[in-house]
Amino acid sequence: EFNLCCGRAPLDPAAKERVRLLIRNGLNWSEVVAIAERHRLSPVVYETVAATAQDLISPEQLNQLREAAAPTMAAGMALLRELLRLHQLFEAAHILVIPYKGPLLAWIAYGSFLRREYLDLDFAVEQKNIPRTVAVLESAGYRPQFDLREAHAGQNGFAPGQYSFLSHPQKILAEFHTERTLRYFPIPVDFQDLTSRLMTVEIGGQLLRTFSIEDTLVMLSVHGAKHFWERLGWVLDIAKLITAQPVDWELLLRIAARMESTRVLLLGLYLAHDVFEAPLPAPLLEEIHQDPAVQ
Repeated sequence: EFNLCCGRAPLDPAAKERVRLLIRNGLNWSEVVAIAERHRLSPVVYETVAATAQDLISPEQLNQLREAAAPTMAAGMALLRELLRLHQLFEAAHILVIPYKGPLLAWIAYGSFLRREYLDLDFAVEQKNIPRTVAVLESAGYRPQFDLREAHAGQNGFAPGQYSFLSHPQKILAEFHTERTLRYFPIPVDFQDLTSRLMTVEIGGQLLRTFSIEDTLVMLSVHGAKHFWERLGWVLDIAKLITAQPVDWELLLRIAARMESTRVLLLGLYLAHDVFEAPLPAPLLEEIHQDPAVQ
């Protein structure tokens, strides 16, 4: 409950008071830290406690939260720098590579690169461009973590679950997804359709194209469902995104329907609403409540 309230606190003043009350009533602090780490909530919990309840805890307790969040924050900044470097390389090679999740999601949903935990970089690229992508990344110091014959899978050969690359010596993991690897969607992904709605985000003076808010919400919901929503941080991502950014709800439902992912999307939205009190339009809530499978 304490971790959930920390996630709700930026949106709900009552949650801030609940955080303080829970601390006063006594907590197993090691368990608080362990849950935050397991659910990828360490930066949010640390920031909330430091801002709203620092007077109620010992310096040692605050330091435990800070130490849990510190590696995430340091890794996040390193990944951001690498994202910008790779973006320049792919722009120079004239390959459309779309970054998503990771630092971009932290920026557009949380308003900060430090409030969301992410451990790798995710990109989408057309399957036909994988051989060229391999060449760019190898020249940038990355080593493919797959059989290089899979780079030439095209539309018929075997494609891995993702094309993973590891940089040396930094050990940064970059994962590239294509219309062939994103096979946990109910139907094949239409890359041309996705790229027709790209939005532009400015970071560090660079203009990066990423998926629209609506496409991102569908992708986050499918990803969460794929992993049975085992981490609360994934639910918080959706709650933060729909709170921070304007959503074209009609477009969102059309995209999900085309991808045969409506129920998956509704579940993701309902979790964000139910767990973190993210606001949803009344007609959408009514549709959710009418679906017993989502409930």
